[in-house]
Amino acid sequence: MVCCCFFLGKKTYSTAMSCLSFQGFSGKGNACLEIQAIQNRTYIDSVSGHELTGSVLVNAMADDIEKEFPNMKFECTCNSWKGSTTNACFVEQMSRLGVIAEVFVEGDKVTSPSVQAVIDPNIVGKHRVEILSTHEQVLSGQVFTGCINPAAEPYRSEIVEYTIRMGEAMAKHGVVGHFSADFIAAKTSTNGRDEWKITGIEINLRQGGTTHTYSAMATLCGGRTCSDGVFRTRAGHERCYVATDNYIDCRLSGLTSASFLQAYLSNLDPDIEKLRWDDDKKAGVIFHLLPFLEMGKIGFTAIGSTSSQAGELFDGVTNMLRAIAEKRQQLH
Repeated sequence: MVCCCFFLGKKTYSTAMSCLSFQGFSGKGNACLEIQAIQNRTYIDSVSGHELTGSVLVNAMADDIEKEFPNMKFECTCNSWKGSTTNACFVEQMSRLGVIAEVFVEGDKVTSPSVQAVIDPNIVGKHRVEILSTHEQVLSGQVFTGCINPAAEPYRSEIVEYTIRMGEAMAKHGVVGHFSADFIAAKTSTNGRDEWKITGIEINLRQGGTTHTYSAMATLCGGRTCSDGVFRTRAGHERCYVATDNYIDCRLSGLTSASFLQAYLSNLDPDIEKLRWDDDKKAGVIFHLLPFLEMGKIGFTAIGSTSSQAGELFDGVTNMLRAIAEKRQQLH
């Protein structure tokens, strides 16, 4: 682990690396370690007075990085470095599960797009990889909380092409079925010109957090994602969505799904009515994870003809849920 950590801390990468990420499940097993100070530190030989180089520099930086391990910032508050009666021991988890050290990709603007695809075992050749959807992942720290469909236009076609190439390579090794590819897109501006650098960071050989949102839209709207990474209905109309599976408000705890749906569907407020699914317009909001309402959590997908319309519907739901929560708080 120390050698891996040092590799990310080498001074030759000082402009690109500011922390280490220890990969876990759904992002909640991650921890960040700031190494900027170590990257910027000058290491001098105490005898000769010369700057350290080579393997001596490697060992010195690795030792300093290892000393910083207890200062890692954990995504999940149930973790701590050495553990306690209430927290899991991160050291023990790493020794049992293994660890991956990653570097943050930095830029003037950094996004986390993803592509979902499927490898069809019944088709031979390039077309066996079907692109299901493209997304911008919505993250809280490093934890996935939702997504926006489609991915941003400046690099959408590029990540689609990369995903097809990944799928073709995996298909040669017998991989079939769903997979998704996660990327980091970093924008830098030079002389007024924006450039996006795309870095592939992860392949998930399974259905994931964007599967049910895409499936909802595909089922309700009919259609498919085209070669440009945009979903279109059979009539050729574009559809977009904004979704979350992690809207949490503890004031909603105890609210049953039946009570929520009855109040939602019977509400005559125009702002609420326009949120409901309209099968003619193929637009509106679909709720999911309804049983978790009793614990203060719910998910929903807002589908619109444009990204802005989907965003407005999404914001309308959050406003409605906030109002419900405030009313429940007043009653209690």
